[in-house]
Amino acid sequence: MQPVTDMVCRWDAPGGAGSVFLSASTIRDLRTKAIEAFVSLPKRGVETGGLLFGREQGGHLFIQGSEEVMCEHRYGPSFTLSDADRARLADRLAQARRDGSLPVIGFYRSYTGREVVLEAAELALLRDRFPQGPFVFLLLQPVSAQICTASFRLCQDGELLPEPPYTPVSFDPEQFHSATEAPVEIDTDTDTQTAPE
Repeated sequence: MQPVTDMVCRWDAPGGAGSVFLSASTIRDLRTKAIEAFVSLPKRGVETGGLLFGREQGGHLFIQGSEEVMCEHRYGPSFTLSDADRARLADRLAQARRDGSLPVIGFYRSYTGREVVLEAAELALLRDRFPQGPFVFLLLQPVSAQICTASFRLCQDGELLPEPPYTPVSFDPEQFHSATEAPVEIDTDTDTQTAPE
């Protein structure tokens, strides 16, 4: 089957620190994962998170795929990794570097029933595992079975970039700028996403 062109959405950091591109299908997939975890249990549900794969091109980040990271939820519904979870994550990151897959350029996670704030463990992950190059945290907050908002935090060389505060955006493809100049090809047989060369 021939690859089809998926709509590409663009988010621009306030203050011009950078831009993030991701396909509409990636937005829908991550939104669904966050909401499904949120409604999986009464009250606040559980949080989820994972890796974002892609590449940097011309000062922009192109998210081309994602992979959920296992969390035992040993400490409750929050996405807090146990020692075993962190060991599995370290193995997965090492494997990704060995097998020549797309680089890890970001991390996504959801927040339920609490403020959206990067925690010390996530900042340590950034400094320890991604000390060079650009990186993005995608912070999702499902608030109902239909609504999920998103914030992005851009990073460089293991540190968060300063940026002015801004209102989280509705995590829905229709709420993003369309970026038709940067198409993402979707192979409909394998659902593999590739960025423009």
